[in-house]
Amino acid sequence: MNKVNPKKYNSTLYFEEAVEKKGWWQSHRFLILRRLCQITIILLFALPISGVNSVLVSNQEAASPDLTVIVLDNLQNEDDVRKDQTWIMKGTLANSEILSTIPMGDPFVFVQSLAAGNFYTLSGILGVVLVVVLYMIVGGRTYCSFVCPINIVTDAAVWVRRQLKITNQLSLSKRARFYILGIAIIVSMLFQVIAWELINPITGIFRVLVFGGFAITNIAVSLTLVIFIADIIGAANLWCGHLCPVGAFYSLLGKKTLLYISAPKISACDDCMDCYKACPESHVLRPLIQNKETYIAQSITPIVGLSDCTRCGRCIDVCPERVFSYDISTQHSPIKQSKPKAKVS
Repeated sequence: MNKVNPKKYNSTLYFEEAVEKKGWWQSHRFLILRRLCQITIILLFALPISGVNSVLVSNQEAASPDLTVIVLDNLQNEDDVRKDQTWIMKGTLANSEILSTIPMGDPFVFVQSLAAGNFYTLSGILGVVLVVVLYMIVGGRTYCSFVCPINIVTDAAVWVRRQLKITNQLSLSKRARFYILGIAIIVSMLFQVIAWELINPITGIFRVLVFGGFAITNIAVSLTLVIFIADIIGAANLWCGHLCPVGAFYSLLGKKTLLYISAPKISACDDCMDCYKACPESHVLRPLIQNKETYIAQSITPIVGLSDCTRCGRCIDVCPERVFSYDISTQHSPIKQSKPKAKVS
């Protein structure tokens, strides 16, 4: 199969060959789905079902959900909890309730809370278990690509890098995020605080988007701006791929998962490398690229590395030859011999 002529397409634009062969929608559908999902989650927290009078209250007794000590710690002396009649989602990404009934708890916050000597209520533990089970089904780092609001910022930084043709990459080990993860837990234990939540830009910017208070002097806004600039001038996906301990923690939940991305049409690959350029964790595609001929010769359908893959679907979007698909299976081997049980290509 002929390789792509590198002079035919403008490297500062988004993968024209896929648009040319598949159409604009087929080349952007999962990107759009992710944006809709991220925006919808914010709106579910920000808008009530009934009760349009959103009154900010400082009464901690009115602050729901009261799932853990960290909720009260975070809300203390803050006027950012809205007292309305009915909410679809109430709380933040750290701890929340669906329809004031179903608890949802961030497992990384849970681990830090335990390290700090805090105890969860039964409903709080149930909320953490529900989240863990969810991400063990869809993949831990699906949180990064479909939920996290910082992902919008880092994707924008990648776009800016491409427009400005910035190619420098700061040399930093991907293990750094795990070191930061460990430090956060140790600090929580030593000082009896939920350490990462004190500076977590994910929770911080989410609170700003839901409760208001957008200002450059806001620490969450400032940290988000720093992440944006660092991802432009430092390295593509510097924050998500190398520094964020939340993504590191969720990647641990992705080692066993039902949903993943496979390459059932790897024989159609023409080595254009658009998937590699679009992938926020491009190292997960390296084995597929390096061993392509072996997979084809042995009729093996390879899958993308489970742990670090964010299931963002960009490789599916930008591949002009439709090599990749979402796949559902109970098999967790890095190489899958059988045909997918279900897929979206």
